[in-house]
Amino acid sequence: MMEKSGFIVSTLTITIITYFAAVGLVNGDVTGSVEGVLNITGTLNGTPVVILNPNFDDAFLTVPQFISKYRYPVEVHNLTTADGYILSIHRIPYGLKSPAGNGTKPVVYLQHGLVSSSASWIINGPGKSLAFLLADEGYDVWMGNFRGNKYSRNHTSFDPNDKMGPFWDFSFHENAQYDIPTCINYMLNKTGVSSLIYVGHSMGTTSFFAAATIDATLNQKVKLFVALAPVVYMTYIKSPLRLLAPLVLTGLTQEVILTYGPGEFQPNDENQAKFRSYTCLTDLTADLVCNNLYFLIMGFDFPQMNNSQIPVYQSNYPQGSSLKTIAHYGQYMNQVTPNFCQFSYGSVQNLLKYGSLTPPCYDLTKVTVPTALYWGDNDWLADPTDIQILYQSNILPNVVVYKQVNWNGFNHADFIWAIDVKTLLYDDIIALAKNYP
Repeated sequence: MMEKSGFIVSTLTITIITYFAAVGLVNGDVTGSVEGVLNITGTLNGTPVVILNPNFDDAFLTVPQFISKYRYPVEVHNLTTADGYILSIHRIPYGLKSPAGNGTKPVVYLQHGLVSSSASWIINGPGKSLAFLLADEGYDVWMGNFRGNKYSRNHTSFDPNDKMGPFWDFSFHENAQYDIPTCINYMLNKTGVSSLIYVGHSMGTTSFFAAATIDATLNQKVKLFVALAPVVYMTYIKSPLRLLAPLVLTGLTQEVILTYGPGEFQPNDENQAKFRSYTCLTDLTADLVCNNLYFLIMGFDFPQMNNSQIPVYQSNYPQGSSLKTIAHYGQYMNQVTPNFCQFSYGSVQNLLKYGSLTPPCYDLTKVTVPTALYWGDNDWLADPTDIQILYQSNILPNVVVYKQVNWNGFNHADFIWAIDVKTLLYDDIIALAKNYP
């Protein structure tokens, strides 16, 4: 145990020093376009330099551009929620191996995790990423984008550029109350089917668990809920993010939110994304800096990380969310008794908002949709013990699959990025989906 702890501390120290040394040495902008060769220029000790001159277009394509590049059909749909947020969602209506043809295709709705986007489902390309695989299996694939990320940073009246303004006053509760029902109802109306399959990763699972308790009709509109790295309880989280919990539980974060506003968290900045992507071009920087930054948050799994794809991951993650969302998760980290409740504003504000000193909790017995829980043994965010507690409590009335991914070391990002994720996980999901036509 001491050796493992020492390794993690040493890795963290090296990673932080190396990363910030690079940031300090290079002070410049990324220039170029996706059509040609991209350049990164900057200054080193006051002297202009060209640091790299690569050509890897995938890293800087939008999701629709990425899908189109690989000759799959793509559509962009803009939806407005009841509280005025404008969501941009992406659709692959059919695959190259399963053309449009006649008749209605079964619908799958894929929903990303925290500070991510629809890119999660296409980022490794055809034959590897879940959206392409499902489209080729004959599904009509829709990919949501939660409010506040790169593709859903718009509102009928609020200004997202006001970093501490009302636009950012949301957490995963609003994803559940507004975003998911809006997307599901739109998809069903657009396609004419009566129900769909919902696949969520991380916050995509948190939000659906909450949504199905808020709106009981979702249990009929969703015929199968596939929960990848389900995040409900966070008592045993291993990620260093757990260090945020004391700040939240002492009321500091709530006080900041109430005083200054909810705030934007980890926005997608094009220049920063390009700089991160170029930083990770070589195996040395990929292993020493970029992989470790991800692994320290999500769990270590070097064998399943494709270094050649890291520039693409870096440009597509993070994609933005709200500080309030982070604070909401922080409220449930390290708690002795696991719970799953709405955002707590402190006892006084709770009393004014909810009529009680504590926020209402989500009644998971109301999640009656057939539910499949998939988890990894080395997931530092969706800890196996927390998922085991969720499953063994029998609070979920209709669990049809409870399965550990068959890879020692499978972490939180592996559900999306792992080299062997198709054979380890996606083939199983596709086989399961066929039982719910």
